[in-house]
Amino acid sequence: MKSKKNDCICNSKKSKNGATDCCIFPTHPLPKGILLECGTNPQDAIFDPAQTEPETIVLDRVLVDTTCLCRPIVKIEFSSLVYFNVALETPERQRSFELILTFELVRKCNGNEDILRTWTFQRTVVFIPNEGKIIEDWQEETPFSVTFCDKACPGCCTYEMRVTSTRINDPSSPPDFEAVNVTKADISALAQGICGASTI
Repeated sequence: MKSKKNDCICNSKKSKNGATDCCIFPTHPLPKGILLECGTNPQDAIFDPAQTEPETIVLDRVLVDTTCLCRPIVKIEFSSLVYFNVALETPERQRSFELILTFELVRKCNGNEDILRTWTFQRTVVFIPNEGKIIEDWQEETPFSVTFCDKACPGCCTYEMRVTSTRINDPSSPPDFEAVNVTKADISALAQGICGASTI
């Protein structure tokens, strides 16, 4: 029977500054040098169309323990659906509608929080009414997905995706949208060491 200290074998070669790439306190076994983690507790972002101030909601998060990986690279994959419904009048004049959502990928390690990257979802709809044709509403559902590679230090980190309603309605005019939602959020992480991979 193998001892617990053999559950994690790392590269003990010292770098120029004298540091050692090794798991001092191994917390995650390393059977093949690759880790796959899935998100936990995803939630939908249901924004209030009447709001005038930005609102931020955490869509999903994933915990990744790379303690036993040498120079780990973590690939984050995120997908979701953006749904909006435009409020139209009858008869409707020609109008344009603009929706801007900001997505942020945040990494939390040892009490520290870093914004790794931001993405902007922007959708502009120009409505031109047709004579004699009545349109009660305009709704659309658009996939939004991103990937990101992070070269993090070995350890236990949480990656979470946040969305902020940067622009939904102009506070000086009646609401343009009846509904703005981000649904079916899913985040996952694939981690692998890029050096010193050892087998047990």
